[in-house]
Amino acid sequence: MYLSEEDTEVIKKFIREEQIPFIDELNLSKIKRFEWFLDEDEKKGTLIEVFDDGDGFAEAAGKVMGTPVNLKFQALFNINQITVLGTVNEELK
Repeated sequence: MYLSEEDTEVIKKFIREEQIPFIDELNLSKIKRFEWFLDEDEKKGTLIEVFDDGDGFAEAAGKVMGTPVNLKFQALFNINQITVLGTVNEELK
């Protein structure tokens, strides 16, 4: 992901104060890992999400898509690549 033109402090505050608490509040039973890596010099970010299985990924997507936090995420980042390893629910394809 490439960081938008927003100040990186705005982006870090969003991750820390909005996105992570939102994900925590969803109580996703099959999430194992949700971790950010930001490269401020290159204006890039990597988000790693690990789930027990494809159903866990589908559950998370169903609860996140279209929410205000997700819409803000899409405004702050230009997604250039998504890599999914493992089985993906047919609905999400």
